[in-house]
Amino acid sequence: MPEASISSESCDIAMRLKGDVTVEEYLSRVIKNIGVLSARYEAVQKDITNAISLTKLDKAI
Repeated sequence: MPEASISSESCDIAMRLKGDVTVEEYLSRVIKNIGVLSARYEAVQKDITNAISLTKLDKAI
């Protein structure tokens, strides 16, 4: 299977969003969003763990 090759210029053009967004800016936003989602996931996971602990505590009492 041949390798796909895309020039940096055509990649910049293909990845434009509203306005002049370069691939680097776009990827920076994606990475930032992944970080935000990861933090939210960890917070939800902690809330679930706390809820389970409280449920076990209620059953023990």
